[in-house]
Amino acid sequence: MIAMTKAVHRVESLLRGMILGHQMGQWSERRWWGQRLPGEEAAQTAIGPEALQGQLEVLIKNPPAITTPGWPPTCFVDTVPHILGLGMEYARQNSMLSPEQFRDFMLGAREWLLPQGVQRSCLELMAEGMNPRISGLYAASVVSGCWVAWPAGIYWAVHADDAYEEGVKLCRTLNGGDIVELTGALAAAISQAILPRASWDCVKAAMLRKLEKRNESAFRLLRDAIQTAENCSGTQELLAYLRAPEFFASTCTVDCDWMQSFYSAAACLGYAFVHQMDWAAFLCLLLEAADSRFAAMIGASLYAAVNGYDWGVGWDEALDAVHHQELEAYLSACGPMLASRAARERRVAREIYTLTAGCRTAEEAAETELYDRILAGLLAGTAANVMGSPVEDRSYGWIAAHYGVVTEILDAKRIDTEDDAAMLIMWIETILNCQGRIYPEDLADTFLQKMNPKKFYYDSQHGLDVLKKGLKPHACGHWNVVTGSALMGCDGVGMYHVGDPFTAGRDGLELAYQYQRGFDVHAAAMLCAATAQALRRDATVENVIAAALDAAPREPLCLFDHLEKRDARAYFQEVLDAVEGYRDVLEVRQILYDRFLSYNGQDPWEVIALTLAIFKVANGDVWQCMVGGTNIGRDSDTIACQTALLSACMGGMASVPDYVLTLYEEKSLRQYKALAAELTALICKKAAGAQAAAAALQ
Repeated sequence: MIAMTKAVHRVESLLRGMILGHQMGQWSERRWWGQRLPGEEAAQTAIGPEALQGQLEVLIKNPPAITTPGWPPTCFVDTVPHILGLGMEYARQNSMLSPEQFRDFMLGAREWLLPQGVQRSCLELMAEGMNPRISGLYAASVVSGCWVAWPAGIYWAVHADDAYEEGVKLCRTLNGGDIVELTGALAAAISQAILPRASWDCVKAAMLRKLEKRNESAFRLLRDAIQTAENCSGTQELLAYLRAPEFFASTCTVDCDWMQSFYSAAACLGYAFVHQMDWAAFLCLLLEAADSRFAAMIGASLYAAVNGYDWGVGWDEALDAVHHQELEAYLSACGPMLASRAARERRVAREIYTLTAGCRTAEEAAETELYDRILAGLLAGTAANVMGSPVEDRSYGWIAAHYGVVTEILDAKRIDTEDDAAMLIMWIETILNCQGRIYPEDLADTFLQKMNPKKFYYDSQHGLDVLKKGLKPHACGHWNVVTGSALMGCDGVGMYHVGDPFTAGRDGLELAYQYQRGFDVHAAAMLCAATAQALRRDATVENVIAAALDAAPREPLCLFDHLEKRDARAYFQEVLDAVEGYRDVLEVRQILYDRFLSYNGQDPWEVIALTLAIFKVANGDVWQCMVGGTNIGRDSDTIACQTALLSACMGGMASVPDYVLTLYEEKSLRQYKALAAELTALICKKAAGAQAAAAALQ
């Protein structure tokens, strides 16, 4: 028995519809462009839908089994192996895919997987070493880029917003322009179409919802195309609209981008659901409406997912002649993959429930254990940030000469102005405003609305400046100086993903690219993962550190000040081994200075090394973290902040010294309590949604 039987059956319907659309659409493309298979008589050379008349009915009843062999690799590439192959990669990874994993899949499959047009150039850029997040930044928008939507949408079944972002994340490695956001819209639609009792209305809503926020012009074109089609009285009226030069001009930006096909597919779907078209009539409409196979692929797949594929034995037999083994293999892997994802979501939801008892409101949240631990992390982290700030950029020798040992907060007035704390608040407010997972575009909106650049380090100012100039948010950090700034504020993502260090780390990394690059984005991932683990009931210093190391990059990275690449996991294990057995945070300073300083105190390699070491030696003691992080100097405010925050998340308010709490004025205390309560309530809402999503899949 295949796990998730009903869900897999709908996935099968979706994919059989996609393959049918691909086979018929591929035939249509070749007739439009005057191509013919070896041995065939000359095909129609006229380009236009009229060339199809008289042949459609025959071919609809007997769809041709067209495959790639015999055709040059520069045109008419068989797209189905791309889709099923990437689907198998999702099953193999058993998780969402990072841009790096997608790049590795594409590069590893170059001998059998031949992407079209602009995608080849972007793949070459990645092969030459370009970061996959920016390889498609200025590429053309071509409809063929939407192929990643099928496996992305299937993996994120139920979760339309996550499916949208997954589609965008993968598509923009190989494409630029509107197809990136439209691919996200298609993935969102697919994630809903494969649910039991799915309807066109819910599929359409998922397709449009996030697109409206991310790409308003593409949203308007898609919405208007669907609405116009739904109001058409007949197919000829619809075809006249879709084939009009004005429609092509509004949807296409360059010759041969075939973007009209995407909008045509959505329009044909709207018309078909209103008029309850039979399959033969619907496929005729799709093939006559557009000049690329992708209209038929999009339309037929979503129509089959919602309505089923009762198109008769003849069509099934024709479909079984192509890609049958690959489809069966993917469907066999799909059930366990979806079951595993649902099980992870249920596990995290149960863990959240143990910390919250299923609270529903911010008022109820304020009485929970999770609230207590989040509030402790916020207050201890902010106070530690203030404590370390006056001696930032000093050596521990200088601090000893001037202060001996700093054991008090020297300037309590900084409690409302420190940059680490201010950044943390902005990240959490972004999560609350979005009521869920956040992405670079969401963080960028908050930066543009709320950031006072003069209160932050110059790299953050530069990140904001390039954002204002119009650079895509996910790309802004790629031209910034690496200073450890992504460490500031990222913990809010770890709090939101309590009990799920893997997702916390993935999200932290992607968000950090909004204003950082290099190892700094991995440092943010490590701290987000550590925070998510620290809030678990079974959190220990050891497993919090293990979560951080697990989020570290697996491949050696380049360094600014060394010729050799560095293995992050091995390096930080060396740091931890160096302080093994020590219990005095001041005693390890010279050890760390002798072996683990970087060219600059803000370098994230150094910040993470010293943070992990102090956290380990302090053994969960909030005050020792504050003292150790402050008196080590260098980036003392961030080190003190991060170590104290992790320890307080483990121990809750009982672990925060009374002295720390006396530093807060009532107004500031109310703000942090409100943030903690609202975030806790949102986390409870997420857990309830995860339980419902798992139930919907089954």
